[in-house]
Amino acid sequence: MSSKIDATDNEPDKYAGMVLHYSHNAENYLKVKDYHKASEMMWGAMSCVLKTVAAKRNKSIDGHRALGKFAITLAKQEQDKEIFYSYSLANMLHQNFYESNLDYFLVDAVCRDVAKTIGRLMKKMGYSAP
Repeated sequence: MSSKIDATDNEPDKYAGMVLHYSHNAENYLKVKDYHKASEMMWGAMSCVLKTVAAKRNKSIDGHRALGKFAITLAKQEQDKEIFYSYSLANMLHQNFYESNLDYFLVDAVCRDVAKTIGRLMKKMGYSAP
């Protein structure tokens, strides 16, 4: 799967393409020190990886609250607290997009932590890791 969003009717593949797209953009924004944009891109990648997992399980996620609930459910089912922890960190990045209140060091570190969880989930589902 490429890093661009592929046109497909397959929901998991569509979301997985978005994960790669947003992860790639987050990395590029980190390189040019645009932490504001990197924050939102990493949030997008995390939300899409959760939607990928949900779609693989024939579930849909409608809205922010449902995304958080699914992150908790998935973490419990997988017995992997890092999933919810990374979701929480990504949510902090999402807030940073609107408020721009996080230090560049923190944004960089959080993006890298979230990316690790995203990579693990993508590999587990049989997709390329960002």
